[in-house]
Amino acid sequence: MSQPLPGLFRHRPFQIAWVWEIVCVLAGVAVYVTTDNAIAFIALIFMGAAPMAVVMLRFIKAQKAGLKPDRSGDIVQ
Repeated sequence: MSQPLPGLFRHRPFQIAWVWEIVCVLAGVAVYVTTDNAIAFIALIFMGAAPMAVVMLRFIKAQKAGLKPDRSGDIVQ
């Protein structure tokens, strides 16, 4: 990617997906430790990874189309 990683962290959709992924991973670990349920653990991991994959695919698609990212929703400007 031509945009550096710190620049990507400023995009709100990426931040929301990042937080959701971390929450799902922590919930998956907690479920696995307390109930030893591997299926719930895997489901939570996939549930956390799906929004991040969508955000990254949309970012790559927009970058290939030559569009500049919308910075109006950035937290840090």
